[in-house]
Amino acid sequence: MFWGESPKMDVWVYSDGSGTFDNVHHKTFVYSGLIFTDPQVMELTRRRYVAAERNKRKKLCYSGINELKAFLLKYDDRNDLYRILSDIPKFTVIINQPKLDSKRVFLNPRTKQHYLVFAFVASAKKAFEALVAKGSLLRTDEISFHFNMDEHSTANDGNYDLKDVLYKELKESVSAYSVPLFPKTKNVSIQFCKSDQNPLIRAADIVANRVYSVMNPDNAFSVDLNDELISVLYLP
Repeated sequence: MFWGESPKMDVWVYSDGSGTFDNVHHKTFVYSGLIFTDPQVMELTRRRYVAAERNKRKKLCYSGINELKAFLLKYDDRNDLYRILSDIPKFTVIINQPKLDSKRVFLNPRTKQHYLVFAFVASAKKAFEALVAKGSLLRTDEISFHFNMDEHSTANDGNYDLKDVLYKELKESVSAYSVPLFPKTKNVSIQFCKSDQNPLIRAADIVANRVYSVMNPDNAFSVDLNDELISVLYLP
């Protein structure tokens, strides 16, 4: 880096959802994600998560199961996997669906998609602001953002909308902030992933499931969120 140049860095985000975006039959929908600014930490987390999953698979109750999704895991096993992520910055958006303007949001698949894009972008941006406040990221950094999302967490035809909105919000802050968050943003990429092939997508699923369980407690799995490294946005 030459004198006067901004630091160049990469930020990786892995996200998944929990619940169904359907205000008729479901009250809560959740998006959650993990944020990595260090590739070594990201790789270490991936390896630890895979090793923990491998250990869980030795249990008879998980024999024959191709993918250890959060809803299939027992309470203690979910907690064990969540603890692996204790030092990783996280974010979540909790959507209280009965409070939404159903005639506008749920008018058609496109309007639903627009709202999900808005919710995801707003929650991710809030988390990035928290990282800036802690000094983990600088507004002057030249950042390439790499978003990795579960292929079922958002409609694939929304890819271009999401990419465009993320880029504009991070670089220009056009919708709600007068000062851009990262005015030197280099690029934004989005990759839709198969969760059975990506351990960190499964890790994001664990986070989303935990948040969903906090908002919809039952006798089988009732916990407090109690995580200082998770940025929470409530909508609407």
